[in-house]
Amino acid sequence: MDGLSEAASIIAVVGISAKITSLCFQYLTEVKAAKNDIERLQRKVAEIRGLLEKIKQLLDGRDKAWLSTTSELSDSLKECFRELEELKAELEPGKARKAMSRFGVRALKWPLTNKQVEKMVVSLEKYKGLIISVDQKLSLVDKKTDNLLSKIDIVKLPIAEGASFDSHIEEYNARCTEKSTIAWTVTQLLAGNGWLGASFFFKKGEGERSNASRFFTTIATDLMARIPELIPGIRKALDADSGISGRLLKDQFEKLILYPLSEIQQAPSQALAYIVVI
Repeated sequence: MDGLSEAASIIAVVGISAKITSLCFQYLTEVKAAKNDIERLQRKVAEIRGLLEKIKQLLDGRDKAWLSTTSELSDSLKECFRELEELKAELEPGKARKAMSRFGVRALKWPLTNKQVEKMVVSLEKYKGLIISVDQKLSLVDKKTDNLLSKIDIVKLPIAEGASFDSHIEEYNARCTEKSTIAWTVTQLLAGNGWLGASFFFKKGEGERSNASRFFTTIATDLMARIPELIPGIRKALDADSGISGRLLKDQFEKLILYPLSEIQQAPSQALAYIVVI
């Protein structure tokens, strides 16, 4: 498989992962008995999609020829896509479900056993490990990516620990109430589909998460990870005012988010479309 074909395989796996994530969300809203298994599988599929989406972004506009030398990735992408296709077929509601829905009967049932979910999670974890190694290799061999990573390291803003969706703290706490569970699940779906720009989960009594003092700096940090083109604008704001994180919230919003976004040069066909969840 040449580099371009492998890039196409990445897109294919990303696409089917998004469909599976959406199916899992449908089950989460209608099936209560297997909630833990559904969330576990959805999270693992979303991780695979997120990693491949990152690799795809790094490859866009660059030479993809080196991919043809990674036969292990090529074979794994084929196998991963095959397994995800089978999983999607298992999860798609059948004709019986559609027929019964005409009569107002909600008969959606989670089709996988706990053992089947465990087997799939283990398999996906194997692919995840390989994808991470390829991502690291790409970062090392691509000088532009190296420069980008170093810029991200330099531009550091104070954040509210645990406020972002992908924080381990929030992953545990988000399920404490029905309202937070819904918000966390929706955010997970957005992240799995590549639509999540940033997130901030407020929590009473949790230091900087209980107020807005670190709100815009946390949002800006999340956005930098997903939109690297923001980095020069945010660095310029820090160079002009190193104490911007302690200024009025209006000033933080304008200088760390609004102005850097307005300075990004993109064609209309490449317009950014991300969602911020609060």
